[in-house]
Amino acid sequence: MEARQDLDNPAAFADEVLVDERLAAEPSAGGVPSFVLNRRYGVTGVQPPETFTRALDQAWADRRAA
Repeated sequence: MEARQDLDNPAAFADEVLVDERLAAEPSAGGVPSFVLNRRYGVTGVQPPETFTRALDQAWADRRAA
């Protein structure tokens, strides 16, 4: 239900979307596709699943530690 409420209120995440857009425009996002996790970890270009798994694990561990 919470997701539905978020979708019904497009302004709820407007600031976060703007930050994500600015991050994507930075020179560090030089490949396609580019993914930024927790605004700290980046995966750029075509990568094997293990690379995503490591980045996701690290981002998750950092988030849980905070």
